Amino acid sequence: MTTLSEDPQFPLRELSSIYALDFCESSIPSLDENSTKPIYKNFYYQVLNRMTQRTPAIEDDLTLLKILIPIERDKNKKEKYLLEAIRLTEALNQNDIYELQMELYKNSPRLNPAPRAEDYHAVALDFRFHRSFSKAIEFFNKILLNKKAKPEDKYKAQFEVRQTLKISGQRTQYIAATESLLKLAKQQFKNDPKNSILILNLHDAFVLAAKTFWTEGNLESTYETLSDAILSLKNIHSLAEIYFVQGKVFEEQKLFDLAIESYSLSQNERSIVPELIDQRNWALAWLHYKFNNFSEAALRFQQIILESKSNSEKNRAQFWLAQIYRKNGQDKESMDLFQSLMIQDPLGYYGLLSFRETKSLIAPLPELQKSERIPLWYTDLETSAVLEVDWLISLNELSFAESALKKLLSQISSQKENTLNTLLTLAEAKLYLPLFAEVNKLSTVQKNEILFSHPQLLFPFDFQSLIQNASHRSEVPEELIYSIIRQESAFNPIARSPMDAFGLMQLLPSVASRVAQRNNLPFNSANDLFIPEFNIPIGAFTLKESFKMFDSKFVPAVASYNAPAWAVQRWLKDRARENILEFIEEIPYEETRSYVKLVTRNYVTYQRLIHKKSMLFPELF
Repeated sequence: MTTLSEDPQFPLRELSSIYALDFCESSIPSLDENSTKPIYKNFYYQVLNRMTQRTPAIEDDLTLLKILIPIERDKNKKEKYLLEAIRLTEALNQNDIYELQMELYKNSPRLNPAPRAEDYHAVALDFRFHRSFSKAIEFFNKILLNKKAKPEDKYKAQFEVRQTLKISGQRTQYIAATESLLKLAKQQFKNDPKNSILILNLHDAFVLAAKTFWTEGNLESTYETLSDAILSLKNIHSLAEIYFVQGKVFEEQKLFDLAIESYSLSQNERSIVPELIDQRNWALAWLHYKFNNFSEAALRFQQIILESKSNSEKNRAQFWLAQIYRKNGQDKESMDLFQSLMIQDPLGYYGLLSFRETKSLIAPLPELQKSERIPLWYTDLETSAVLEVDWLISLNELSFAESALKKLLSQISSQKENTLNTLLTLAEAKLYLPLFAEVNKLSTVQKNEILFSHPQLLFPFDFQSLIQNASHRSEVPEELIYSIIRQESAFNPIARSPMDAFGLMQLLPSVASRVAQRNNLPFNSANDLFIPEFNIPIGAFTLKESFKMFDSKFVPAVASYNAPAWAVQRWLKDRARENILEFIEEIPYEETRSYVKLVTRNYVTYQRLIHKKSMLFPELF
């Protein structure tokens, strides 16, 4: 290690020097702010901090903590450093404790014993981040009770009360908070009817309330809310989304004419949300399909294929147009559309379903060869930088590789001849989200060519032994566990969602605690879910319980991993279809509908990779 750290030709000489400080007998060097590269600086100071702690010289500890604090990005680590720095400053009777306390309150507002009114929102969010939900609500309520708070700040505070109650699983209080949000928005608009921010807030509150009541099965309140929204917002804000939600409610109640009317009214309104255009066009086409008006549905599906800018919407419309042709006895036209989808979307949901519909064999997929990546130093990029990245990847120093590679990414990805190598490099560095983003930039032809030849770029096999063990213990297929992780966290073990889901399989701590207890699995606190050895087994048994709840039926079990089980049970009651593929299209939560489709795609693809042979579409449905 020391020899490498002294070799000026070694690309990781600087990192090797830092490791030498940590593990070898060495005196503490003098600090030189400019001698360490930014990607190593934090690690460098952490090592020096560990070295000083081996001696009683707390002055050195404090000096290094003061260097670490401004460059530390992790809020929890920074909080720990600040608390320790304050303790040492008090012990040394130094006079800069006030500055450290202010930095602590900025990083961790909940620790401020006397926060100002303008800091209440940050304090509440910090309490919520640390899962102190009641304290979070207490500070949001302080904003609501503050007579000097701006109307938009009060609206934001009430919105966050609603979110906090939703995250903490307090369903009854969450519904009440939704009603309070709408009441507040109405009152604020009444007080200042020309304020554009308050008008937008009122619109959004109406939409949230209508969707919440609808989800809860409270149709009377849903209809009242939508009617109130139309009366309150007519001529002052677009009603496109209001009419669209109204159409969805009528559609669920099988009120065909009223649904058509609402969707048509939505089309006549100016759409503020671009995605709403595709959603409206689809809703009208699907409504005609559901009620067996196939000629009109076919025309509208053809219109989507011609006009939509979204390839996924085009594929969706083409698949269901093929189903119409089949129902009409137009077998050749149907087969042509299915075969076209199999070619243009071979690894997508509708492309794979087309194999199912035509009973065609799905070819096996090749394995990714690790040796295929060409070292970056063979490219035309700046030599020292790419050598450093290559060495970091080869030595599994992936956190440092990520920082170094992000700086090079724009240069690498701009060279079209290096497209595949860019993706292989990102995969080897475990940078899957940047990898997915790069793939999405490709043309359809490029994307399909690369994905079909290198499918493991987008369907990794990380944590293989843990997943196989969890699969064996829980009797949940390993391809399903991979599929869920792929969709939930992109294999990032420290992922945390805004809805308080943790780790690889994005588990809610409350759910994880119950599942772990029932299945004798180790679990002590929410942070355990950042550890793959805890997260994967608990996630696998959570899946097992979902399948048991829904009689081993794939679609509702997978849907319940993303949405509440009670909601899925209601959909099965209100939206049941003889054709399960039609039921998937009927799922009212757009996120859950997409989730089921993507997990299905993932599952079939992982089966192809694991079993390495030609296969028919698996009997999932």
